[in-house]
Amino acid sequence: MAKDEGKDDHGGGAAKPKLKLPDTQTLLVLVNSLLVVVALGTMVYTKLIYQRPVIVEETEMKKAVEAIKKPEPPAEHAIINFDQITVNIAMTSGKAHYATVAFAVECRDSEIANIVKVKKALFTDRLIAALGHRQLTELNTIQGKLLLKTEIMREFNTLAPVGGITDMFFANFILQ
Repeated sequence: MAKDEGKDDHGGGAAKPKLKLPDTQTLLVLVNSLLVVVALGTMVYTKLIYQRPVIVEETEMKKAVEAIKKPEPPAEHAIINFDQITVNIAMTSGKAHYATVAFAVECRDSEIANIVKVKKALFTDRLIAALGHRQLTELNTIQGKLLLKTEIMREFNTLAPVGGITDMFFANFILQ
């Protein structure tokens, strides 16, 4: 009897039935049927079951009041672009050097922007004066450019109301 039990453990007894996979045509029919059922279910839900809320004057009034209560986004700062200019910078060891600069000025509001547009020539003159006093070695460093930017901002704010010029951006800064 012990020998009979041993045969069952090693597979000598009844063979296990193998699972047979469905053929590809049957599988395609099942997948397509499933997709059709899902599509029909979605259509039935969206067209028949789901009810959109009715538009009522009261709800529209509430939405309008909420929109009024929301704080307005901060005003956009006006940006004035200046044309590209080439400026002689201070000579080093007898060599002439040039700086080609294009920049933009950010103004606090449109009123300041109008003042900047009217005084554009004065702003350009102050930039030329500030660049003319700098040497190539100063302008080649990041610290030198930041110091130049700070000096120019201070000069520009003397031409416009205090704090009117909030930032300055170099669009192009080439040293030769």
